[in-house]
Amino acid sequence: MDPLLSRALEGDQKALADVLTRDGVFARRALHDAIPAKYQSLLSLDDVMQQAYAEAVVALPRFEDRGQGSFAAWLTQLARCTLLDAVRMLDADKRGGGRVRVEVHSRENSCANLFDMLSQTFATPSRHAARHEAVNAVLAAIDQLPDAQRQVVEMYDLQGKPASEVAAALNRSEGAVYLLRVRAHRRLAETMGAPANYLTRQ
Repeated sequence: MDPLLSRALEGDQKALADVLTRDGVFARRALHDAIPAKYQSLLSLDDVMQQAYAEAVVALPRFEDRGQGSFAAWLTQLARCTLLDAVRMLDADKRGGGRVRVEVHSRENSCANLFDMLSQTFATPSRHAARHEAVNAVLAAIDQLPDAQRQVVEMYDLQGKPASEVAAALNRSEGAVYLLRVRAHRRLAETMGAPANYLTRQ
């Protein structure tokens, strides 16, 4: 195994930062032209890679070394899936769907609807199928999110605020809001039992 990667997998944070920097070059090159033209004003490759690096840190225990170049390929797939999920969210918003509308719903119903969305996207188990169980599962999972991700879910998914308003409140770009939402939805799905390979699905 690559000595630098080996140290990273053993918990050496400096080695992990170095391997992400090194192999991030490969991922950036692979995704150079991957952002659709219609969303290039919203999404930047820098934001995509930043979220992919953060995802890689969390998902590192799931990485399987398959020889030379496998970490670079894994990181590239994480970044690609992050971008694809963000594009799907943007497409859904453009069609007027893909989010919870709270104008006529209570927060509990909004959480249940969010659970339905996550279940369809990430194939979470049916053991939370009962609506009251879904509400409790989503509320508990939201509370476990990092602050920025939790705020995006609360404001965008549950309160129905537009991305521009969420971005202004968090002092981030709209593209960063969508990428944070991607990571938040992944964490929520994972908490509720999504399969381990959901990060790198096609």
